[in-house]
Amino acid sequence: MRAMVGRSIPLVVAMLALGVVQAVPPALATGSSITVGTYGYRLTRSGYNPKETTLGAANASDLHQLWSYDIGGATISEPMYAANVDIGGNPVDLVLTGSENGFLYAVDATNGHLEWSRDLGSQTTGCSDMPGGVYGVSSTVALDVPGDRVYVAGGDGNLYALQLSTGATVAGWPLPVTSDPTHEYVYSGITRSRGELYVETASYCDATPYQGKIEEFDIASHSLVDTWYVTGKGGPDGGGIWGQAGVAVDEDGNVYTATGNAMTSPENVGKAEAVVRLSPSLHVQASNKPNLTGGDVDFGGSPMLFQRTGCPLELAVENKSGVLLLYKAGSIGAGAIQRLQVGNINDWQFNAIPAYDPVTHMLYVVDSSSSGRYSEGLIAFRVRTTCALDPTPVWQRAGGPGYWVSMGPPTVANGVVYYGDGSGDTLRAYDASTGAKLWGSHSLITDGIWAAPLVANGRLFAGSWDGHLYAFGP
Repeated sequence: MRAMVGRSIPLVVAMLALGVVQAVPPALATGSSITVGTYGYRLTRSGYNPKETTLGAANASDLHQLWSYDIGGATISEPMYAANVDIGGNPVDLVLTGSENGFLYAVDATNGHLEWSRDLGSQTTGCSDMPGGVYGVSSTVALDVPGDRVYVAGGDGNLYALQLSTGATVAGWPLPVTSDPTHEYVYSGITRSRGELYVETASYCDATPYQGKIEEFDIASHSLVDTWYVTGKGGPDGGGIWGQAGVAVDEDGNVYTATGNAMTSPENVGKAEAVVRLSPSLHVQASNKPNLTGGDVDFGGSPMLFQRTGCPLELAVENKSGVLLLYKAGSIGAGAIQRLQVGNINDWQFNAIPAYDPVTHMLYVVDSSSSGRYSEGLIAFRVRTTCALDPTPVWQRAGGPGYWVSMGPPTVANGVVYYGDGSGDTLRAYDASTGAKLWGSHSLITDGIWAAPLVANGRLFAGSWDGHLYAFGP
Protein backbone atom coordinates (compact mmCIF):
# COMPACT_ATOMS: atom_id res chain seq x y z
CA MET A 1 0.00 0.00 0.00
CA ARG A 2 0.93 3.65 -0.28
CA ALA A 3 1.72 5.21 3.07
CA MET A 4 2.48 8.68 4.32
CA VAL A 5 3.76 9.51 7.76
CA GLY A 6 2.67 12.80 9.25
CA ARG A 7 1.30 14.56 12.29
CA SER A 8 -2.16 15.61 13.31
CA ILE A 9 -3.33 19.02 12.12
CA PRO A 10 -2.50 21.74 14.67
CA LEU A 11 -4.82 24.59 15.65
CA VAL A 12 -3.47 27.45 13.55
CA VAL A 13 -4.66 30.41 15.59
CA ALA A 14 -2.99 32.90 13.29
CA MET A 15 -5.46 32.11 10.48
CA LEU A 16 -8.36 34.52 10.47
CA ALA A 17 -11.99 34.05 9.53
CA LEU A 18 -12.44 32.28 6.19
CA GLY A 19 -8.73 31.53 6.16
CA VAL A 20 -7.82 34.60 4.08
CA VAL A 21 -4.63 36.26 5.28
CA GLN A 22 -2.42 39.11 4.08
CA ALA A 23 -3.45 41.77 1.64
CA VAL A 24 -5.42 40.90 -1.49
CA PRO A 25 -2.93 40.73 -4.40
CA PRO A 26 -3.35 42.56 -7.69
CA ALA A 27 -5.93 40.98 -9.94
CA LEU A 28 -4.83 38.30 -12.38
CA ALA A 29 -5.11 39.02 -16.08
CA THR A 30 -8.10 36.69 -16.18
CA GLY A 31 -8.74 36.88 -19.91
CA SER A 32 -5.29 35.51 -20.70
CA SER A 33 -5.22 32.85 -17.99
CA ILE A 34 -4.60 29.21 -18.88
CA THR A 35 -6.49 26.25 -17.43
CA VAL A 36 -4.65 23.34 -15.80
CA GLY A 37 -7.28 20.65 -15.61
CA THR A 38 -5.50 17.33 -15.03
CA TYR A 39 -2.89 16.01 -12.62
CA GLY A 40 0.68 16.72 -13.71
CA TYR A 41 -0.46 19.14 -16.47
CA ARG A 42 -0.89 16.36 -19.05
CA LEU A 43 -2.28 12.83 -19.15
CA THR A 44 1.31 11.62 -19.34
CA ARG A 45 1.66 12.98 -15.74
CA SER A 46 5.00 14.59 -16.68
CA GLY A 47 4.71 17.25 -13.98
CA TYR A 48 5.89 19.88 -16.49
CA ASN A 49 3.96 23.03 -17.38
CA PRO A 50 5.14 24.22 -20.82
CA LYS A 51 2.83 27.25 -20.82
CA GLU A 52 4.16 29.06 -17.76
CA THR A 53 6.04 32.23 -18.73
CA THR A 54 5.57 34.58 -15.77
CA LEU A 55 6.97 32.74 -12.76
CA GLY A 56 10.44 31.36 -13.39
CA ALA A 57 14.07 31.22 -12.37
CA ALA A 58 14.45 35.00 -12.62
CA ASN A 59 11.83 35.82 -9.99
CA ALA A 60 11.09 32.66 -7.98
CA SER A 61 13.32 33.93 -5.18
CA ASP A 62 10.81 36.77 -4.69
CA LEU A 63 7.89 34.44 -3.92
CA HIS A 64 5.77 35.47 -0.97
CA GLN A 65 2.39 34.44 0.37
CA LEU A 66 -0.55 36.12 -1.34
CA TRP A 67 -3.36 34.39 0.50
CA SER A 68 -4.38 31.17 2.23
CA TYR A 69 -7.77 29.56 2.60
CA ASP A 70 -8.86 27.25 5.42
CA ILE A 71 -10.00 23.96 3.82
CA GLY A 72 -10.70 22.37 7.18
CA GLY A 73 -8.49 19.29 6.87
CA ALA A 74 -5.41 17.66 5.40
CA THR A 75 -5.02 17.37 1.63
CA ILE A 76 -3.00 15.26 -0.81
CA SER A 77 -4.75 16.42 -4.00
CA GLU A 78 -2.93 18.67 -6.47
CA PRO A 79 -4.78 21.98 -6.84
CA MET A 80 -6.30 22.45 -10.31
CA TYR A 81 -6.76 25.81 -12.07
CA ALA A 82 -9.92 26.67 -14.02
CA ALA A 83 -9.52 29.85 -16.07
CA ASN A 84 -12.34 32.20 -17.05
CA VAL A 85 -15.24 30.37 -15.43
CA ASP A 86 -18.52 32.18 -16.04
CA ILE A 87 -19.91 32.97 -12.59
CA GLY A 88 -22.88 35.29 -12.70
CA GLY A 89 -21.80 36.68 -16.04
CA ASN A 90 -18.26 37.45 -14.86
CA PRO A 91 -15.10 35.49 -15.78
CA VAL A 92 -13.46 34.16 -12.62
CA ASP A 93 -10.33 32.05 -12.25
CA LEU A 94 -10.84 29.22 -9.76
CA VAL A 95 -8.46 26.96 -7.86
CA LEU A 96 -10.03 23.65 -6.80
CA THR A 97 -8.79 21.22 -4.19
CA GLY A 98 -10.17 18.45 -2.03
CA SER A 99 -9.87 18.02 1.70
CA GLU A 100 -9.93 14.95 3.90
CA ASN A 101 -12.84 16.53 5.76
CA GLY A 102 -14.90 15.41 2.76
CA PHE A 103 -15.30 18.77 1.03
CA LEU A 104 -14.31 20.02 -2.40
CA TYR A 105 -13.48 23.73 -2.50
CA ALA A 106 -13.52 26.21 -5.39
CA VAL A 107 -11.60 29.34 -4.44
CA ASP A 108 -11.05 32.57 -6.38
CA ALA A 109 -7.44 32.35 -7.59
CA THR A 110 -7.01 36.12 -7.32
CA ASN A 111 -7.95 36.76 -3.72
CA GLY A 112 -8.59 33.44 -1.97
CA HIS A 113 -12.32 34.04 -1.48
CA LEU A 114 -14.55 30.98 -1.50
CA GLU A 115 -16.85 30.71 -4.52
CA TRP A 116 -18.45 27.41 -3.52
CA SER A 117 -17.84 24.16 -1.63
CA ARG A 118 -19.48 20.73 -1.62
CA ASP A 119 -19.61 18.05 1.05
CA LEU A 120 -18.91 14.76 -0.80
CA GLY A 121 -18.63 12.54 2.26
CA SER A 122 -15.85 11.14 4.42
CA GLN A 123 -14.98 7.97 6.31
CA THR A 124 -13.51 7.66 9.78
CA THR A 125 -11.22 4.63 9.88
CA GLY A 126 -8.60 2.98 12.01
CA CYS A 127 -5.93 3.76 9.39
CA SER A 128 -3.50 6.42 10.60
CA ASP A 129 -2.12 7.34 7.16
CA MET A 130 -4.37 10.40 7.39
CA PRO A 131 -4.80 12.59 10.50
CA GLY A 132 -7.40 11.10 12.80
CA GLY A 133 -8.02 8.28 10.31
CA VAL A 134 -10.42 10.55 8.37
CA TYR A 135 -10.57 10.18 4.59
CA GLY A 136 -12.62 12.42 2.32
CA VAL A 137 -11.61 13.87 -1.04
CA SER A 138 -8.08 12.68 -1.80
CA SER A 139 -8.53 12.50 -5.56
CA THR A 140 -7.37 15.37 -7.76
CA VAL A 141 -10.22 16.69 -9.89
CA ALA A 142 -10.44 16.62 -13.69
CA LEU A 143 -11.78 19.80 -15.30
CA ASP A 144 -13.80 20.57 -18.41
CA VAL A 145 -14.08 24.36 -18.41
CA PRO A 146 -15.96 24.76 -21.74
CA GLY A 147 -18.43 22.13 -20.55
CA ASP A 148 -18.74 23.74 -17.09
CA ARG A 149 -17.82 20.46 -15.44
CA VAL A 150 -15.58 19.19 -12.67
CA TYR A 151 -15.21 15.46 -12.00
CA VAL A 152 -14.18 14.17 -8.58
CA ALA A 153 -14.41 11.10 -6.34
CA GLY A 154 -16.13 11.62 -3.02
CA GLY A 155 -15.45 9.98 0.31
CA ASP A 156 -18.90 8.40 0.06
CA GLY A 157 -17.71 6.02 -2.69
CA ASN A 158 -19.27 7.94 -5.60
CA LEU A 159 -17.95 9.65 -8.73
CA TYR A 160 -19.40 13.14 -9.13
CA ALA A 161 -19.91 15.46 -12.06
CA LEU A 162 -20.49 18.98 -10.73
CA GLN A 163 -21.14 22.28 -12.42
CA LEU A 164 -17.83 24.11 -12.32
CA SER A 165 -19.53 27.47 -11.90
CA THR A 166 -21.79 26.53 -8.99
CA GLY A 167 -20.80 23.14 -7.54
CA ALA A 168 -24.28 21.75 -8.21
CA THR A 169 -24.53 18.06 -9.10
CA VAL A 170 -25.13 17.40 -12.80
CA ALA A 171 -28.24 15.41 -13.66
CA GLY A 172 -27.56 11.67 -13.88
CA TRP A 173 -24.70 11.81 -11.36
CA PRO A 174 -23.16 10.69 -9.05
CA LEU A 175 -22.24 7.15 -10.08
CA PRO A 176 -21.05 4.50 -7.60
CA VAL A 177 -17.35 3.63 -7.68
CA THR A 178 -17.69 1.14 -4.84
CA SER A 179 -20.52 -0.34 -2.83
CA ASP A 180 -18.22 -0.58 0.19
CA PRO A 181 -16.68 2.86 0.87
CA THR A 182 -15.74 1.73 4.39
CA HIS A 183 -13.08 -0.51 2.80
CA GLU A 184 -12.47 0.78 -0.75
CA TYR A 185 -11.20 4.29 -1.46
CA VAL A 186 -9.95 6.52 -4.28
CA TYR A 187 -6.57 8.18 -3.68
CA SER A 188 -5.85 8.81 -7.34
CA GLY A 189 -6.55 11.75 -9.60
CA ILE A 190 -9.50 11.44 -11.95
CA THR A 191 -8.43 10.88 -15.56
CA ARG A 192 -10.54 12.35 -18.40
CA SER A 193 -9.59 10.97 -21.82
CA ARG A 194 -11.59 10.77 -25.06
CA GLY A 195 -14.95 11.20 -23.40
CA GLU A 196 -14.20 8.64 -20.69
CA LEU A 197 -13.27 8.87 -17.01
CA TYR A 198 -10.85 6.42 -15.38
CA VAL A 199 -11.03 5.91 -11.61
CA GLU A 200 -8.81 3.66 -9.46
CA THR A 201 -9.43 2.15 -6.03
CA ALA A 202 -7.34 0.97 -3.12
CA SER A 203 -8.08 0.66 0.61
CA TYR A 204 -7.23 2.07 4.02
CA CYS A 205 -3.97 0.59 5.33
CA ASP A 206 -4.69 -2.58 3.32
CA ALA A 207 -7.73 -3.34 5.46
CA THR A 208 -9.68 -6.14 3.77
CA PRO A 209 -12.02 -6.88 2.11
CA TYR A 210 -11.15 -4.83 -0.96
CA GLN A 211 -10.10 -5.27 -4.57
CA GLY A 212 -7.92 -2.82 -6.46
CA LYS A 213 -9.38 -1.95 -9.84
CA ILE A 214 -9.68 0.58 -12.65
CA GLU A 215 -13.16 1.59 -13.72
CA GLU A 216 -14.04 3.34 -16.97
CA PHE A 217 -17.08 5.61 -17.03
CA ASP A 218 -18.61 7.06 -20.19
CA ILE A 219 -19.35 10.75 -19.71
CA ALA A 220 -22.08 11.15 -22.34
CA SER A 221 -24.17 8.24 -21.07
CA HIS A 222 -22.95 8.70 -17.49
CA SER A 223 -22.51 4.97 -17.05
CA LEU A 224 -19.88 2.40 -16.08
CA VAL A 225 -18.65 0.69 -19.25
CA ASP A 226 -15.55 -1.33 -18.24
CA THR A 227 -13.78 -2.60 -15.12
CA TRP A 228 -10.34 -4.16 -14.78
CA TYR A 229 -9.48 -5.98 -11.53
CA VAL A 230 -5.79 -6.16 -10.58
CA THR A 231 -6.10 -9.64 -9.09
CA GLY A 232 -8.99 -10.78 -11.28
CA LYS A 233 -12.70 -10.38 -10.68
CA GLY A 234 -13.49 -12.26 -7.49
CA GLY A 235 -9.76 -12.86 -7.01
CA PRO A 236 -7.86 -12.44 -3.76
CA ASP A 237 -8.05 -9.17 -1.86
CA GLY A 238 -5.52 -6.42 -2.49
CA GLY A 239 -3.90 -5.12 -5.64
CA GLY A 240 -4.63 -1.53 -4.67
CA ILE A 241 -3.77 1.35 -7.00
CA TRP A 242 -2.39 4.01 -4.66
CA GLY A 243 -0.62 6.56 -6.88
CA GLN A 244 -1.76 10.18 -6.50
CA ALA A 245 -1.74 10.80 -10.26
CA GLY A 246 -3.86 7.76 -11.03
CA VAL A 247 -3.16 6.30 -14.45
CA ALA A 248 -1.09 7.79 -17.28
CA VAL A 249 -2.43 7.86 -20.85
CA ASP A 250 -0.51 8.02 -24.14
CA GLU A 251 -1.58 9.74 -27.38
CA ASP A 252 -3.33 6.57 -28.55
CA GLY A 253 -5.44 6.43 -25.40
CA ASN A 254 -3.61 3.46 -23.87
CA VAL A 255 -3.69 3.36 -20.08
CA TYR A 256 -0.65 2.74 -17.84
CA THR A 257 -0.74 1.81 -14.18
CA ALA A 258 1.43 0.38 -11.39
CA THR A 259 -0.15 -1.83 -8.75
CA GLY A 260 0.15 -2.78 -5.09
CA ASN A 261 0.42 -6.17 -3.45
CA ALA A 262 -2.28 -8.81 -3.15
CA MET A 263 -3.29 -9.83 0.36
CA THR A 264 -2.29 -13.44 -0.13
CA SER A 265 0.79 -15.53 -0.84
CA PRO A 266 2.43 -14.90 -3.17
CA GLU A 267 1.68 -11.18 -3.06
CA ASN A 268 2.15 -10.73 -6.80
CA VAL A 269 -0.68 -12.97 -8.01
CA GLY A 270 -2.59 -11.77 -11.06
CA LYS A 271 -1.26 -8.35 -11.99
CA ALA A 272 -0.35 -7.33 -8.44
CA GLU A 273 3.06 -5.67 -7.94
CA ALA A 274 3.27 -5.00 -11.67
CA VAL A 275 3.60 -2.30 -14.31
CA VAL A 276 0.72 -2.70 -16.76
CA ARG A 277 -0.39 -1.18 -20.08
CA LEU A 278 -4.07 -1.52 -20.98
CA SER A 279 -6.11 -0.57 -24.00
CA PRO A 280 -8.58 2.34 -23.74
CA SER A 281 -11.24 -0.29 -22.96
CA LEU A 282 -9.04 -1.79 -20.20
CA HIS A 283 -7.79 -4.95 -21.87
CA VAL A 284 -4.27 -5.89 -20.79
CA GLN A 285 -1.75 -5.33 -23.59
CA ALA A 286 1.51 -5.84 -21.68
CA SER A 287 2.78 -6.18 -18.13
CA ASN A 288 5.93 -6.74 -16.14
CA LYS A 289 6.63 -7.89 -12.61
CA PRO A 290 10.18 -6.71 -11.93
CA ASN A 291 12.37 -8.93 -9.80
CA LEU A 292 12.73 -6.91 -6.61
CA THR A 293 13.91 -7.51 -3.07
CA GLY A 294 13.09 -5.69 0.13
CA GLY A 295 10.54 -5.51 2.89
CA ASP A 296 7.77 -4.10 0.69
CA VAL A 297 8.13 -4.38 -3.09
CA ASP A 298 4.80 -3.11 -4.40
CA PHE A 299 4.13 0.17 -6.21
CA GLY A 300 2.82 3.12 -4.24
CA GLY A 301 3.28 5.76 -6.96
CA SER A 302 1.87 6.38 -10.40
CA PRO A 303 3.83 5.82 -13.63
CA MET A 304 4.94 8.86 -15.64
CA LEU A 305 5.39 8.95 -19.43
CA PHE A 306 8.02 11.11 -21.14
CA GLN A 307 9.93 11.31 -24.40
CA ARG A 308 13.27 12.87 -25.18
CA THR A 309 13.74 13.94 -28.81
CA GLY A 310 15.05 10.98 -30.79
CA CYS A 311 13.86 8.45 -28.20
CA PRO A 312 10.75 6.28 -27.96
CA LEU A 313 8.07 7.02 -25.40
CA GLU A 314 9.36 5.91 -22.01
CA LEU A 315 7.85 5.22 -18.60
CA ALA A 316 9.41 5.99 -15.21
CA VAL A 317 8.00 4.63 -11.96
CA GLU A 318 9.12 4.35 -8.35
CA ASN A 319 8.88 1.12 -6.36
CA LYS A 320 8.70 1.04 -2.58
CA SER A 321 11.90 -1.00 -2.46
CA GLY A 322 13.68 2.26 -3.34
CA VAL A 323 14.13 1.33 -7.00
CA LEU A 324 13.51 3.71 -9.90
CA LEU A 325 12.50 1.75 -13.01
CA LEU A 326 12.67 2.88 -16.63
CA TYR A 327 10.70 1.13 -19.42
CA LYS A 328 10.08 1.59 -23.09
CA ALA A 329 6.35 2.22 -23.06
CA GLY A 330 5.84 0.16 -26.20
CA SER A 331 7.58 -2.92 -24.82
CA ILE A 332 6.79 -3.11 -21.12
CA GLY A 333 6.56 -6.89 -21.34
CA ALA A 334 10.28 -7.08 -22.15
CA GLY A 335 11.08 -5.68 -18.72
CA ALA A 336 12.75 -2.54 -17.45
CA ILE A 337 15.58 -1.14 -19.56
CA GLN A 338 17.15 0.46 -16.49
CA ARG A 339 16.88 0.35 -12.72
CA LEU A 340 18.55 2.55 -10.13
CA GLN A 341 18.59 1.90 -6.39
CA VAL A 342 17.78 5.48 -5.45
CA GLY A 343 16.26 5.01 -1.99
CA ASN A 344 17.15 2.66 0.83
CA ILE A 345 15.93 -0.85 0.09
CA ASN A 346 14.13 -1.04 3.45
CA ASP A 347 12.56 2.41 3.33
CA TRP A 348 9.16 1.61 1.69
CA GLN A 349 8.40 5.36 1.37
CA PHE A 350 9.72 5.73 -2.19
CA ASN A 351 6.34 6.38 -3.76
CA ALA A 352 6.18 9.81 -5.38
CA ILE A 353 5.95 10.55 -9.11
CA PRO A 354 8.99 11.75 -11.06
CA ALA A 355 8.78 14.87 -13.22
CA TYR A 356 10.42 15.44 -16.61
CA ASP A 357 11.58 18.71 -18.16
CA PRO A 358 12.06 18.48 -21.97
CA VAL A 359 14.15 21.67 -21.92
CA THR A 360 16.82 20.41 -19.52
CA HIS A 361 16.29 16.73 -20.53
CA MET A 362 16.24 15.94 -16.82
CA LEU A 363 14.15 13.58 -14.72
CA TYR A 364 13.50 14.94 -11.21
CA VAL A 365 13.05 12.45 -8.38
CA VAL A 366 12.36 13.04 -4.69
CA ASP A 367 14.08 10.54 -2.40
CA SER A 368 12.93 9.87 1.14
CA SER A 369 16.13 8.14 2.27
CA SER A 370 19.78 7.71 1.41
CA SER A 371 20.99 4.62 -0.40
CA GLY A 372 24.62 5.67 -0.04
CA ARG A 373 24.98 6.93 -3.59
CA TYR A 374 21.95 9.20 -3.57
CA SER A 375 20.89 11.52 -0.77
CA GLU A 376 17.52 12.31 0.76
CA GLY A 377 15.94 15.21 -1.08
CA LEU A 378 15.65 16.18 -4.74
CA ILE A 379 17.75 14.50 -7.44
CA ALA A 380 18.13 15.54 -11.10
CA PHE A 381 19.05 12.79 -13.58
CA ARG A 382 20.00 13.56 -17.17
CA VAL A 383 18.26 11.55 -19.89
CA ARG A 384 21.06 10.72 -22.31
CA THR A 385 20.75 10.65 -26.09
CA THR A 386 20.90 6.86 -25.65
CA CYS A 387 17.48 7.24 -23.95
CA ALA A 388 18.78 5.90 -20.61
CA LEU A 389 19.41 7.87 -17.43
CA ASP A 390 22.92 8.91 -16.53
CA PRO A 391 23.22 7.26 -13.08
CA THR A 392 25.44 10.13 -11.90
CA PRO A 393 23.08 12.99 -11.04
CA VAL A 394 23.54 16.38 -12.62
CA TRP A 395 22.80 17.66 -9.14
CA GLN A 396 21.14 16.57 -5.91
CA ARG A 397 20.00 18.75 -3.03
CA ALA A 398 19.35 17.56 0.49
CA GLY A 399 16.00 18.63 1.79
CA GLY A 400 13.53 17.00 4.11
CA PRO A 401 12.80 16.17 7.73
CA GLY A 402 15.98 14.11 8.12
CA TYR A 403 14.32 10.72 8.53
CA TRP A 404 12.56 8.25 6.29
CA VAL A 405 9.23 9.72 5.25
CA SER A 406 7.34 10.18 1.99
CA MET A 407 7.69 13.45 0.12
CA GLY A 408 5.46 15.28 -2.32
CA PRO A 409 5.88 14.85 -6.08
CA PRO A 410 7.92 17.54 -7.88
CA THR A 411 6.55 19.92 -10.51
CA VAL A 412 8.54 21.86 -13.12
CA ALA A 413 7.76 25.13 -14.87
CA ASN A 414 9.81 27.78 -16.69
CA GLY A 415 13.20 26.65 -15.40
CA VAL A 416 12.20 25.95 -11.79
CA VAL A 417 11.43 22.67 -10.01
CA TYR A 418 9.24 22.75 -6.87
CA TYR A 419 8.31 20.12 -4.28
CA GLY A 420 6.96 19.75 -0.76
CA ASP A 421 9.27 17.85 1.58
CA GLY A 422 6.63 15.88 3.48
CA SER A 423 6.79 16.37 7.23
CA GLY A 424 9.61 18.89 6.82
CA ASP A 425 6.67 21.33 6.38
CA THR A 426 8.50 23.24 3.66
CA LEU A 427 7.74 24.02 0.04
CA ARG A 428 11.00 24.36 -1.93
CA ALA A 429 12.08 25.81 -5.28
CA TYR A 430 15.33 25.07 -7.17
CA ASP A 431 16.83 26.14 -10.45
CA ALA A 432 15.97 23.25 -12.76
CA SER A 433 19.33 23.37 -14.57
CA THR A 434 21.80 23.98 -11.74
CA GLY A 435 20.00 22.95 -8.57
CA ALA A 436 20.62 26.34 -6.99
CA LYS A 437 18.10 26.94 -4.22
CA LEU A 438 15.80 29.80 -5.13
CA TRP A 439 13.18 29.84 -2.40
CA GLY A 440 11.66 28.07 0.59
CA SER A 441 8.40 28.62 2.47
CA HIS A 442 10.17 28.24 5.85
CA SER A 443 7.67 28.70 8.72
CA LEU A 444 4.74 29.89 6.60
CA ILE A 445 3.35 26.34 6.30
CA THR A 446 2.90 24.61 9.63
CA ASP A 447 2.39 20.93 8.74
CA GLY A 448 3.32 18.38 6.10
CA ILE A 449 3.13 18.82 2.33
CA TRP A 450 2.39 15.65 0.35
CA ALA A 451 0.34 17.21 -2.44
CA ALA A 452 2.08 18.13 -5.69
CA PRO A 453 2.29 21.92 -6.00
CA LEU A 454 0.77 23.67 -9.01
CA VAL A 455 2.33 26.48 -11.05
CA ALA A 456 -0.15 28.39 -13.19
CA ASN A 457 -0.47 31.93 -14.52
CA GLY A 458 2.40 33.34 -12.49
CA ARG A 459 1.30 31.81 -9.19
CA LEU A 460 2.36 28.83 -7.07
CA PHE A 461 -0.41 26.92 -5.28
CA ALA A 462 -0.03 24.18 -2.67
CA GLY A 463 -2.11 22.40 -0.07
CA SER A 464 -0.87 21.25 3.32
CA TRP A 465 -1.80 19.04 6.23
CA ASP A 466 -2.17 22.22 8.29
CA GLY A 467 -5.60 22.47 6.64
CA HIS A 468 -4.90 25.31 4.22
CA LEU A 469 -4.59 25.99 0.53
CA TYR A 470 -1.80 28.51 -0.16
CA ALA A 471 -1.11 30.91 -3.02
CA PHE A 472 2.33 32.45 -3.59
CA GLY A 473 3.48 35.01 -6.13
CA PRO A 474 6.63 37.01 -6.91
